[in-house]
Parts: sequence; structure tokens; C-alpha cells
Amino acid sequence: METPETEGPRGRPGGEGALGVAFTPRLVDSVVDALVITDATGLILYANEALGRLLGYDVAKLFGTPFELLVREERREEFEERREQFFDAEHTAGIGPERIRARCADGSEKPVDIAFSLVDPGDGPKLLIAILWDVSDRLDAEAFRQISHELLTFLAGATGTVNDVVPELLAILAAAMGFELATAWRWDDDAQLLRCEHVWQSPDAASLGMAGESLGMTVASGEGLPGLVVSGGEALWVRELAGAASFKRQPTMRRDGLRSGFVFPIRTRGRLFGVVELFTRSDLQPDPPLAAAVSDLGSRLGEFIERLMLEEQRNRLLAEVEQARRRQDFLLRANRALVSAVDYPDTVRRLASIAVPTLGDVCLIDVTSIDDSGLVRMAAQHADPARQPLVDKLLGHPPDLGSEHPAARALRTGATQWGPAMPEDFMRSTTKDDEHFEVTQDLGFESYLSVPLHSADRVLGSLTVVSAGSGRQLGEAERSLAEELATQVASVVDRARSADEQLTIAHTLQQSLLPERLDTVEGLVAAARYIPASRLAEVGGDFYDLVALRDGKVALVIGDVEGHDMVAATSMGQLRSAIRAYLRLTERPGEVLEMLDDFAAGQGGRLATVALAVVDLSTGQLVVASAGHPPPLLVSGDGDVGVVALRAGAMIGVGGIRCVESTSALEPGETIFFYTDGLVEDREGGADARLDRLVEVLGAARGSDLGRLCDTVLELVLDEVAEDDLAVLAASRPLAVDR
Repeated sequence: METPETEGPRGRPGGEGALGVAFTPRLVDSVVDALVITDATGLILYANEALGRLLGYDVAKLFGTPFELLVREERREEFEERREQFFDAEHTAGIGPERIRARCADGSEKPVDIAFSLVDPGDGPKLLIAILWDVSDRLDAEAFRQISHELLTFLAGATGTVNDVVPELLAILAAAMGFELATAWRWDDDAQLLRCEHVWQSPDAASLGMAGESLGMTVASGEGLPGLVVSGGEALWVRELAGAASFKRQPTMRRDGLRSGFVFPIRTRGRLFGVVELFTRSDLQPDPPLAAAVSDLGSRLGEFIERLMLEEQRNRLLAEVEQARRRQDFLLRANRALVSAVDYPDTVRRLASIAVPTLGDVCLIDVTSIDDSGLVRMAAQHADPARQPLVDKLLGHPPDLGSEHPAARALRTGATQWGPAMPEDFMRSTTKDDEHFEVTQDLGFESYLSVPLHSADRVLGSLTVVSAGSGRQLGEAERSLAEELATQVASVVDRARSADEQLTIAHTLQQSLLPERLDTVEGLVAAARYIPASRLAEVGGDFYDLVALRDGKVALVIGDVEGHDMVAATSMGQLRSAIRAYLRLTERPGEVLEMLDDFAAGQGGRLATVALAVVDLSTGQLVVASAGHPPPLLVSGDGDVGVVALRAGAMIGVGGIRCVESTSALEPGETIFFYTDGLVEDREGGADARLDRLVEVLGAARGSDLGRLCDTVLELVLDEVAEDDLAVLAASRPLAVDR
């Protein structure tokens, strides 16, 4: 058969006509679906009335025009190549259906499904039959793929948390596809529940009750639309929501006029993250190609959410590491403050300075008084040195124990007090007077944390951190660090309290072990002084004594027990008592010290240095022995100062020591001066210079009352040697003795 001629009408051939095959046009015209027949050149040989109704063409005018004119312009070349390949193939099955956008007579485009079949009559040319289905009542898969592309482009550049991104994702998805309502449900593996966490509704739609009812709702697998998707594992189309299986929100859907719904899962690699619901008032028919596209999108969204969750976890871990680093740095600085502080008040002030600006702008530390009758403000520190003079004014305004001041409440309740704002009425209620109030206003108090200072059995005070003028809000991170700093401060306060108590007890004990006053001995003037060390909770073992002997003799004793604690004080008392006992047995200083050594070694006590002198007041004979103690000094009436020539033996407590006695004279008007090594000791190696200083002071103070002499020595030397306790003993024979 020859190729059909083009002259004459080709649209209504009868018999074999232009198509070269026998068929009845009425039969083809009656087909409901649109139909087009072309030859190998792509020219339209026939189109039925259904095509005209679908695309708006006068079908009589389509005959002889290229079929590709019915396809959108950018795909025409593709269809031409596919047609040529189709005709060249020896055996070709049908193609399609596939979704395309067909070109209408008015130039607009319309989504259709199209399928092709090749007819080979054997004795004539092959013909291509295309059938088109109207899909205007179904979502356009190609358009959906375009939407998917836009969504994935958005996700590629999206930042933030899942909660930040999902609402915007819903808005893009629903708006682009023409839905009026969208919900996002998160799957909880532990609880085995879905929870609706995000809802979007079109700004053009009236208020939908479904939005409020859905948000926060939880459903189990198999319950409601999202639960059915979880149990089935596939996307769910509901063309008529009113006729769907009963579930909680169905009445609300009816009232909102929602007609169709489309629900699909978000998952990746077998893990379910959640479900997305889309609702519309329009009639939505199921569309298998769209379902496949949605399934692919759900997987991609699952991958994105998984990546986002991993990033959130990574960021959270990094934040925790950074917080741990800040905490370690903070605590390290606090420990350095503890090491470098010189005393208890200085330690508290240094710890307060550590708190700013890390925790806030102002740090106040209040501790209970010794008798627990009130609070004492020990520190007030500002992060800005220029503002410090203003904060110093707060030192004079500690809170009252029974007040509503957060520091007082923290102490009473034992719990941290926090306030995000400090309005004027609050400040009026927590300040004592107008001056106090004005200081807080000038500082710009904004928010606060008050943390109790817990000891083992009570609350010792509180640490308050304030945001003042910087605009920062104190939160959980500041609270955690403030509570750790409060632990450090509480430890310092508790130790200081214990040290004060121990110091008081030790000093009381030591004073009780020393003579309240020196014995009065005719023919001798004497004076002594003892000053404890300046270190907190330290008590020394320095001691002195004057013992009247028989036959007008007197013993002068000075000693220093090793250590600065209660044991040293107790050992000192034992040695002093033992010396008095041994002097009843012998008046030889060397023998007394040797017996004292045997006693101390047998007790296993502390080592000690002791110098013992016996003066015969009738003759002035002076016999001195030393067990490791510095020799005494002799001060003449002219102010000349000399060292008693003496060879010091080993320390008391070593065991088996031998003491060599030195004999000289104490002339009338001369003064013998004993001291412990704390008076001349120098940690930097300048002991000789200190001894020279002592000699200078003694020479200048000659002729003074002995009590005044001792005080003068201590006043001039004490400020340089305050790390050890001190004891001095001075004695002299008056120039005129009443016999």
C-alpha cells in the first residue's frame, strides 16, 4: 500500500482510506479516552472527539499536523527521537503510561497520562496509536518531581535543628502542591508512639480546627491516618475522608470541609522518623506515579533528618565539651585563687573575683556570723574595675537573715534562688534603705542567682551572682558553675570556721601551759612574751619558764617544740613540766637537758630545742647549756651586745645526747636575752642580717624596763617574721641589790 496522499480531506476517510486499514470511524469516535493515530513521519492521521474535548482542539484541523505539537516545547525533540526508534524496532511492546504536560489549543498546558501502541498490518505502513487520559483530578507527578527538586534544594542549604527546619519544609511542600493543611508527626521508638509536633495551614484558608486538635496529639501504630501509615509502611491516599475508617479527628475534618488526604512516611534504611499528612478540600484521586515519587521524597527527607539529627548530636557533644572546658578552666582558676590566697578573707575575695565575668557582672558572698545571729558580707566584686567603687558600697549592706532577699532565702531553704528579672518593686523589697536601692539602680541589676554555701551539716551563707548592665540572662550553665564555685567557697568557709575553733582551743591550751606570770625572785628582774604565728589554725610549741631554786639560784628556760599544731602545744607542756621536775633532782643545766632527752625519746614525741641557764644571784655565776637552741645574748649596761659562748648539743628527743655547759657571769646591770629561732629565722637565707637587726635593737633599748624591751624587740621585728610563733625571755640583776 502506498503512503496516503495529502490532497483531500484526511480526517474522515471511509473503508481503507488514508489510514490504509479497514475500520469504522464511528467506533473510534465513541472511545471515551482521547486517541491520536500517526504515521512514521509523525503527522496526525486521525484524532477523535475525546481529544478535542480534552485539549480544546478542533480535531478536523489537526489532520496533517505533527504530533509533537501536542507536547510542551522542551520535550518535542525527545518525543520525535522516541517515535523514530519505535518505528525502527522489529518488535515493540506498548509504551506507557507516563505523565506529560500536553499543550492545549489556547496555549496552556494540562497534565495527562499517555500510552503508545504500534500497529503493523503486515501489508501496509505501521501506525502509531497514542491514548491520552485526563488526570486533571489527580496530582501531577511531574510537578511533584519539580517540587521535590525544590525541597531538596532547600534542604541542601538548610541549617539549624530539626525543629527549625520542619515547619518551613511543611510550608514549602503543602503550599507548592496546593494543600490547605499539613502536619508533621515524630516517631518515638521508646514509647512506640507518634506525636504531632508541627502544623501548617494555608494563610488563604479559614481557620481550621484540625490544626489545633492535631498539634500535641499522640497516636499508636495503626491508630488514625498517621498510625495506619506506620503499621502499613506505605503512603496512604484517602479520597473521601468522610468515608474513611473512624478515628479521633474525623468530626473536625468534616466541620473544616476537608475532603481528601495524603499521608506518607519519612524513613531511611529501615528507620522510621515520622509521618507527614497533607489535607485539601478538593477531590484527590489516587495516583500510583505520585505515590512512587512521594516514597522517594520520604526517603530523602529521612536521610536529611538523620543527618540533621547527627549534626545536632555532634553540636550538642561539642557544646558539652566546650562547657566542660569552661568548667575546668573556671575551676582551675578557682584552685589557683585558693593556693595564692594569704588568709581566709583574702581567699573568699579571690573566689568572688573568679566568678566575674564568667558567671555574671557582680558577685556577692555572704556568710553567717560566728554566733549565727546574722550575715556578714565578705566579698563584693564587679567585672569592670571602673565600677568596683560602686560595688564596694554593697559591703555595708548584708541581707537580714529573715528577709526575702534571695541570699537569705537560699540560706534558709538550702536551695538555689533564681530570678530572670529584678523589677523596681523587687529591689525595694530587698534593699535596706534609699541609699542601698540607689546603688543597685546605678549598677543596673537585671537578673540573679543565689546559691547556698553547704557544709557537711549546715548552710554557712550564700553566693549571689548578678547580671548588671550587660543585658545577659543568667541560665542553667551559669547556675551549674555557680554551684560548683559555691562548693569551693563553702569549703573555705568551713575550714576557716574549724581552724578558728581549733586555733582558739589551741591558743587557750598553750596559754594555759605557759606561766601566767613569772615567779618573783629577789635579786632578779625578768620579763617574757609569747606571740603565736599569724597563720590560720596554727599553734606553735614555743615556751619559756622561770624556776626559783634553792640557795638563791634561779633557772631560766626557753624552748621550741617541732611543729605547729595541738601535738606541739601538748608536747611543750610535757617538756616544761619535766624540766621543773628534773631541776629538783639537779641544778646542772646539762644534766637536766640530758634527762629531758631520755624522757622525750622514750615518749616518742616531737623533737625540741631547749636552752637552760642557772644563775647564782649571790655571785652572778651563769651556767648555760643548749640542746640545739640558739645561745642567749648578753646586753651590758653600756649597750654592748654579745653572744654567750656556747656549744649547742643535739635536739631533745634524739636520744643519748650530751650537753656541754658554758660558765660565765651575769653582772649587775647586765641583761641576758633568750629567744626562739622564729625571731631571726629567714626563709630566704638572711638569718645573719636578722640577728644583726636584733642586736641593734637590743643595744638601742638598753636600760629600758624589761617588759618594754621585749615589746620593742617584737614591734620592730615582728612585721618581718610573722610565719612562726615567737617567745622571748629577758632577765637582769639590778645594779643595787637589797640583801
